[in-house]
Amino acid sequence: MSTEDEFDIDESYLGVPVDLLKDFEEEASPELKERVIRSLRRRRLGAHVLIFSWSALGAVAREFLSMVYSLVEPKESNRGGSD
Repeated sequence: MSTEDEFDIDESYLGVPVDLLKDFEEEASPELKERVIRSLRRRRLGAHVLIFSWSALGAVAREFLSMVYSLVEPKESNRGGSD
């Protein structure tokens, strides 16, 4: 017994399985759509916070290093010596 005999499949649908499934389509509920949108927004917000945190950390590290370098580098003295 072949597969075609077992399931009584129409020959015109053998190449396009999506046509068989389109009758099973259901509209997603508004609650599901809202949950998906909230989840995507939450992930996007988390990504923005992470990027901001790393940027702020880099800015603080640069400022700290510039303070340390300004303390360590020698200053020119204006004492009354020879030029």
